[in-house]
Amino acid sequence: MNVTNTGQNDMTFTCLLHAYFTVGDIKKTSLTGFKGCSYVTENEATPGTFTDDREVATIECETDRIYTDCNEVVKFTEEGGRPGGRMDV
Repeated sequence: MNVTNTGQNDMTFTCLLHAYFTVGDIKKTSLTGFKGCSYVTENEATPGTFTDDREVATIECETDRIYTDCNEVVKFTEEGGRPGGRMDV
C-alpha cells in the first residue's frame, strides 16, 4: 500500500488490514502470538481495551477484536495439531 500526500499541508493516515483464513472448525482451532498484545473489543460481554494474557487463544464465540502492539508471528493450528497458517505482524 502506498499513500501520497499531494496537498500542501501535513496529513495523518491510518490503515487497518484484515486477514481471513478458511478453517475446518473454528472451535477446534487455536492461535498463538497474541500474548501481551492490547486489543479493543465492542461485541463481548465487557467492551473496552484489554491485554491478552493467553499463551494459546481459542475462539469460543463470535469475536471481533482489534489487536495493537503486536510484534510476534501469529500462528493458528487446526484440530489434531495440523498447522493452519501464519501472519507476520
